[in-house]
This record gives sequence, structure tokens and C-alpha cells, in this order.
Amino acid sequence: ERNKSIELLVVSRGSKEKIACKCSQRVFSNVNDERLARLYSICDIFVYPSLYEGFGLCGLEAMACGAPVVLTDSGGVREYAIDGENCLMVSPKSAHLLAEAIIKIVNDKELSQKLRQEGIKTARQFTLDKMVTQYEEFFERTINKNE
Repeated sequence: ERNKSIELLVVSRGSKEKIACKCSQRVFSNVNDERLARLYSICDIFVYPSLYEGFGLCGLEAMACGAPVVLTDSGGVREYAIDGENCLMVSPKSAHLLAEAIIKIVNDKELSQKLRQEGIKTARQFTLDKMVTQYEEFFERTINKNE
């Protein structure tokens, strides 16, 4: 409500439901990975207000595409998200803090640029090969521990 120029892009795996807000919005459903990457790369801010995540890959994907990211502290995102360094992170279920984080990025171009750059650096640390190797090592340790 404070900034009427904001357009909300809502991406969903299935639902075409709009979010209750007074800003302009477009809803994208059933997007493929290529289109999702394009949406990440054009957004001024990626917001992921999840209550709980095992890892929270969407935030990392948005970082990889150069979007400044606002996340809720939903658990698994702590594997890569560092508040004030590569993202802004707020408590889940706190719409007020979420809005403040968004407005902070909108009003602070230097912060926005920092989050973009640090997010890209962070995402580069999570290559598919590295993640597969870490999973394999985890499973090997678990199997060896149980023998």
C-alpha cells in the first residue's frame, strides 16, 4: 500500500489464485524451469515467505539468477542464507517484518546490489556436482555407522 508502483509476480506450481493485496499482480502457474529462471532474473526482489523448508531451493535459485532475496527463517534456508549478507531474513508469519524488508530493499539500491552480488556468490557454492557428492558422502557415513 505504501508503493503503488510495485507489481507482484506470483509463481505457483498449479494454482492461479491471486494474493490478497492492493497492488497490481500477474499469476504464473505451471512454469517450466527455463521460464522460472527468466522470472527470477527480471524481478527486483524475490520474496519467499515459507513457514517451513527442508532446504528452500527457491531462494537459492533466485540468488543464482541475480535477484535480491527476502526469506522467512523457515529452517533449511539457513544452509545458505545469511541475513544482511546475501538476503534479508525475517521471522515466519510476520507480514509486517516481511513488508519492512521489501521496502528496505526498494529504498536502498546499494543494499539491493550487495544482495544480488553476494547471492550469486553463494549460489555458485551449491553446484549440482558438489551437492550430489555431499549426499553420497552423507549416505556412506550413515551406512558405515550402522554396520
